[in-house]
Amino acid sequence: KEPPTGRPFTPTEEAILLAGFLRYEPEWHPHYLLLLRSLMRTGESLALKPEDLNFETRKILVRETFSEGKIGPTKTKRVRIIDMSEELALALLAYLIRRREEERIRGIRFTYLFGWEADRPIAMRTFQGLFNGLRDFLGLPHRVLYSTRHTGITRLLTMTSDYEYIKTQAGH
Repeated sequence: KEPPTGRPFTPTEEAILLAGFLRYEPEWHPHYLLLLRSLMRTGESLALKPEDLNFETRKILVRETFSEGKIGPTKTKRVRIIDMSEELALALLAYLIRRREEERIRGIRFTYLFGWEADRPIAMRTFQGLFNGLRDFLGLPHRVLYSTRHTGITRLLTMTSDYEYIKTQAGH
């Protein structure tokens, strides 16, 4: 069997994946949209905190990563600020409103943007399992979760030839 690759999804496959999350796993749609639109590494997205999102400037502060069960510095050991599309900003804002209601009901405050425990992000294994399960259910070609990053980079390459901007957004 051929090993899975980080090949990007086609625009049609990406649309099917996002529609699938919206329909079957709506709680997680904003997170997968974030991966596809922001060029963030998966661990960086897991380490996001609500205060890392600035909806006025539509910017995301990327300062940490979640790897091997621990929060630490990003792969490049650098903090970066990346752009947030209007589509992503609206999805994340709606998610945060629902999240605040969940906090009120449960009487807790979540430290991390994505996760079910007050002080821990969702486990990578759980997050990958959600992705793999829906990908297979939708009949999409075998791609690894990291393909979302490659898909986002490919999408941005079709929109601009400003390689310095793409490099900055991707944290290279």
